[in-house]
Amino acid sequence: MMNKLFFKIQIFIAILVLFCGCEKVQNDDTLKITKAEIKWVSKITHNFHITLQGEIKDTTFKCGVFISEAELPDKDNYKFCFYVDSIPPHELGNPIDCFTKKIDINSYKSPNTTLYWRAFIRIKISGSEEFTYYSETGNFDIPDFPDVTTYKVVNITCGAATLQGEVTGVNVTDKGFSWYSDDSETFYQSCEEQQGDYFTLDIDDLSSSTLYYVRAYATQLEDTIWGDIRDFTTAAPFAVETTGVYDITPASATCSGEVTGDCGFPVFMGGFCWSESPNPTINDDNSGNSCDAGTGVFDYTITELKPNTLYYVRAFAMNTQTRAIEYGEIITFTTGE
Repeated sequence: MMNKLFFKIQIFIAILVLFCGCEKVQNDDTLKITKAEIKWVSKITHNFHITLQGEIKDTTFKCGVFISEAELPDKDNYKFCFYVDSIPPHELGNPIDCFTKKIDINSYKSPNTTLYWRAFIRIKISGSEEFTYYSETGNFDIPDFPDVTTYKVVNITCGAATLQGEVTGVNVTDKGFSWYSDDSETFYQSCEEQQGDYFTLDIDDLSSSTLYYVRAYATQLEDTIWGDIRDFTTAAPFAVETTGVYDITPASATCSGEVTGDCGFPVFMGGFCWSESPNPTINDDNSGNSCDAGTGVFDYTITELKPNTLYYVRAFAMNTQTRAIEYGEIITFTTGE
């Protein structure tokens, strides 16, 4: 009788192992999961960095994180699961950076919500039997981050501009702008002293004819929240206008132009280029004669033209900052017969 009872007990234990042996908890001596880093890294991103330590040999496994509103997230009770699999085996006792992932939590949940998480590792023994080990349960809150808007840049000149932004939300400790170009470092300036949601910043010492990028920011406790990036291009160091052509004869014509806004860099060369073809430049044949031109109006008389011929002409100038040619608009005239 006792033998039959003992046999039945053995069968029951075997069945119990078959159905329940796939789960193990973190306090198993062969494996430990430690939390190396878990923190907010931006407005809507959480960074999970899971380190494993223990005896992991001769097996394949996957590791990751279960996340849920329930206080004990596992494979049967979770809303978000992030994992990495096909991790190669490691020797006993070496820390293993098994899992590092940035995840967008606010894409799934509203602010002011507490979520719970547990790291896990699944190990396959001999290619068949699978065991799951869990870390202790952690939790984090999704804060109610402020909204930050970067508005269009206005009052743009060759060396200055006005930045505009807006921030709405609570617990904002600082706000301001960051701006940079492809050829410059990044600059930051706070507008904390300005009251209200809307704030502006006048910046100068910009390079002319340069593409800049700008975005507003706000600081809430230890987090920095960014607005969208906008771009703007500073004005050319000076402007050139082709104002007209007069005193036209069969062989000559007098052209008039004007240079404005030199940004403090003198214009040392100017004049007109002309051609029988559209879009004349100073590199064209039979064009490019120049004359001295500072800021202001200048004239030049073109000679040796063909009679009864359509010509294209435009003013040009160069200053001491960029050494680049700036052109005015193209106008046309026809010589007399």
